[in-house]
Amino acid sequence: MVVTLFETATTVRLLALIALGVLVVSSCFGGWLVDRYGARRIAAVGCVVGAPPIAVLAAASGAGALSIPLIFALVAVAQLPDGAAGAAFEARLPISPTTPATASKPSMRSTTSPTGWPRSPAGLRQVP
Repeated sequence: MVVTLFETATTVRLLALIALGVLVVSSCFGGWLVDRYGARRIAAVGCVVGAPPIAVLAAASGAGALSIPLIFALVAVAQLPDGAAGAAFEARLPISPTTPATASKPSMRSTTSPTGWPRSPAGLRQVP
């Protein structure tokens, strides 16, 4: 949208810099917010708060009232809650999914046997 309106790549680069800068800064506070208020709440609030600036951007585009400062301001405001919401979504994902069938089996990379004896590289017990 920015390239078609203003026909310059510098404006797109500046917009990307502002959007990513705001996203990085807001991501710094995402973990703290998730710890304090919970991942589900922060994810929901972040999505709801980030939606109106995008709706205003679409409405301004439809009305033909877009300007560079308006686009930059709306993108920055939309990215502000997105960093915390991204941290909340990341916190809700499991690190490594396990199934009941594989959860009880010992890992093949384990350094000790199920009895507690150290394993040799070949998997045989070593005599202490």
